[in-house]
Amino acid sequence: MNNTKILQVQNMDAEQLEKRFNEIQNTLNKLMSVKEEQPKTDLLTRKEAAEILKISLVTLYTWTKHNILSAHKIANKVYYKRAEIEKALVQISGE
Repeated sequence: MNNTKILQVQNMDAEQLEKRFNEIQNTLNKLMSVKEEQPKTDLLTRKEAAEILKISLVTLYTWTKHNILSAHKIANKVYYKRAEIEKALVQISGE
C-alpha cells in the first residue's frame, strides 16, 4: 500500500519547479494542521507525567489521590493521558 509518486525534474524550468515545490509545501502544511487538530491521547507513565508537570512522584500520587489528576491502570501499570493532564491545568487570572 505504498502511495509514492515520483516527480521528474527533467524538462521543467525554474518557474514550474518552484510552482511544484509550493504545491508540495501547501500539502505538507495541510497534513500538519490535521495532525495538530487530532486529540492528544498519548499515555504517559508516572515518571513521564511527573516530568511534564515538573513535580515529584510523591506529589503526582497525592494529586491522583485527591482527584486533581486522573490515573488509568492496565494490569499493574499506572498511566496518565496527556490530554487529561493538559485539561487539569487551570488558567489563573492576573495576580
